[in-house]
Amino acid sequence: MELLVDMVSQPSRACAVLCRCAGLPVELRVVNILKGGTRAPEFLQKNPLGKVPCLVEAGRPGGHWSLPESCSILRYLCDRHGLDGWYPQDLERRARVDSALDWHHGTLRAGCAGVVFAHVIAKRRGLTVPPGGAAASEGRMVQALGQLEEFWLSHGEPFVAGPARPTIADLILSCEVQQLQLLDAAQDGTDMEAILRPYPRIRQWLGVIEAALAPHYADIHTILRKSAALRKKAGAASAGKGRL
Repeated sequence: MELLVDMVSQPSRACAVLCRCAGLPVELRVVNILKGGTRAPEFLQKNPLGKVPCLVEAGRPGGHWSLPESCSILRYLCDRHGLDGWYPQDLERRARVDSALDWHHGTLRAGCAGVVFAHVIAKRRGLTVPPGGAAASEGRMVQALGQLEEFWLSHGEPFVAGPARPTIADLILSCEVQQLQLLDAAQDGTDMEAILRPYPRIRQWLGVIEAALAPHYADIHTILRKSAALRKKAGAASAGKGRL
């Protein structure tokens, strides 16, 4: 079984963290989105949707079996391998995990990914962001972060759906917030530190997750953090030239 991922992809990292932390027999195979990896014929044969992550299992009757969409992958791996701690059997806690997974895509992901796309990804690809697009994404991001702070993290427990350990809901939500590391104040007018300043619960939660899942969580985020550091270095150099 292999998991096709790009480690700069938020959902890819969430699935990769689960595989590493749970010691699953899944090979992580990197597909570079910016270099056209998800548009290659070989990839599209496995996932015609053209997105990562994608879970692929060879040796099935009729050829390979593949599963796209991160939240479905997370649920499937937990059910297949009996990872009850990650995806609780208790109906109320499982329902809270499912609720957070369903909430994520149109709220936190739409906001955070939209902001990063407008400021970072669009520039890298030479794309034009529609007028007002960045501001609209920022509005969705602020609203979603407020809901994460005041609803999902307001019940007195360290994690979204349990007091003892993170679940797949914590993975998908935290990896989304971590994407804000790519923002650089010099180039974008804001960065992750500034954005999260009003949200003490979110800041604490991110630290608790990384500590609870050490060293795998940090390892999976290495490429993202290197990319963020290179972008900040480039921004600082550009700002320095502007002052000459």
